[in-house]
Amino acid sequence: MKKILVVSGSFRKGNTHQTLVPIREVFSAAPELEVREFLLKDMVVPRCFGCALCISKGKEFCPTFAEEKELQDNLEWCDALVVASPVYNGRETFIVKAFFDKFTHFVHRPCFFEKKAMVLVTRGGLFREAGKYISKTLRQWGFDVTVSCGEPELPVLREHLLPKVEGKLKRKAMAFVRSLEKGKPPAAFSRKIWFEVWKVNVSLGKAINPVDYDYWNSQGWLEASFYYPTRVNPFAKMLSVVLRPIMESQMRKTFKGY
Repeated sequence: MKKILVVSGSFRKGNTHQTLVPIREVFSAAPELEVREFLLKDMVVPRCFGCALCISKGKEFCPTFAEEKELQDNLEWCDALVVASPVYNGRETFIVKAFFDKFTHFVHRPCFFEKKAMVLVTRGGLFREAGKYISKTLRQWGFDVTVSCGEPELPVLREHLLPKVEGKLKRKAMAFVRSLEKGKPPAAFSRKIWFEVWKVNVSLGKAINPVDYDYWNSQGWLEASFYYPTRVNPFAKMLSVVLRPIMESQMRKTFKGY
């Protein structure tokens, strides 16, 4: 049984909710799938106090943790995550941004390498930056983003266009369902460099943020080539060796305590 969590950055069950209908139909028709769906507005407190306690101590120390624990529990429960967002002023909604802000400790201490993710930005492909930001953040958390798409909201389309867009959404959803059976992806060039930057940051910042250091050390990442055993881009591997002393020198020059 695979478990899918669907979260929407909309504030009502309107256009984005309707655009998810073809995706829900695919999930419902697939065998051995359990789906939970929520509006982020009901699970995330938008205000952030900037205390950074989620980073320096843990999410459970966040002043709004009690209100957001259900969302964290569901992130741990699921095998796959779908993030859908309408577009407000050219980007994802502020509750999606709040979601990523309030769980930013997952950037420091990623843990979702066994999980897949799908990103849907409604209003079409003109707003790629919103989809890129959501996908990038999920990858930083450890998710394997296997499907990312931008499609028009179904309720605003003329009737002759509906079958075409509904068909595209269903094909994307089916591709996502198939991806749930795949293993972890190889280390892409950008992800390998990202890993090396964080390894240097965590190593040099042991005194500043021992929680990060202890987590990385417990995972074995401080001595590893990547987050998990996989094929690593050889050029990225070579470049990381060259860049490490440069990164260490620059960080020591820039940040206190390094």
